[in-house]
Amino acid sequence: MSKSNFRHSFVTDPEDVARYLESLIEGFRSGTLTFSSQHRKVLLEPAKAMDMSIETSARKGKIRLTLNFTWPEEEASLTHPLPLENPFDK
Repeated sequence: MSKSNFRHSFVTDPEDVARYLESLIEGFRSGTLTFSSQHRKVLLEPAKAMDMSIETSARKGKIRLTLNFTWPEEEASLTHPLPLENPFDK
């Protein structure tokens, strides 16, 4: 996975956050998570068992909520960048 890291940051509103979370839910249920930005797209297939952690913190006037999911790379597959599509077109 180290060669295919994906990071995308942006400012949004709670309604869009809910849509992204719904997409994650759908992806976990279907077994395929797709992440895309203007320049790349990465497809992940989570393993049947994974670790999950939730963390909240407050620092310097900002609240942070972190969801973290990990699973062994051997049990899942990674497809390198694919053609782009808009996740809101569905």
